[in-house]
Amino acid sequence: MALSIIEDARLETIEEYRLCFSLADAPGCGWCFLCDAAGNVDEAALHPDGLDNLRMCRAGQGRSGGAIVCDGVVCEQRTIRIPVLARCHCGARLELASSWLNTCDACGRDYDGSGTALAPRHHWGEETGEHWAELVAL
Repeated sequence: MALSIIEDARLETIEEYRLCFSLADAPGCGWCFLCDAAGNVDEAALHPDGLDNLRMCRAGQGRSGGAIVCDGVVCEQRTIRIPVLARCHCGARLELASSWLNTCDACGRDYDGSGTALAPRHHWGEETGEHWAELVAL
């Protein structure tokens, strides 16, 4: 039995911006911080150590006294795969993110990557003498 598909898989291009700094005497060595297109960093989202590093970079001097240069905002684009969204037999929504095993959080039913229902786990490995837990750990 196959699942009913709610949304097909798709590719999505996302943009991420980073405010970058480098050591003046070692270009390319330095720090980058996620930001918006204008270079505004969400300081509340940074780990305390990251916030200390950002403040150090903005001050323009490293801990060892070397000069730090602001390289500006860099935009990176990457394409990610959004998996198929399906409806389980129990009615719950399920992403088919794995080509091998996808388990419904609501009822525990397992499906392969194409949405075909798999046999109950206690049957897995019957032909080979393996236990289903060994197969899931792969």
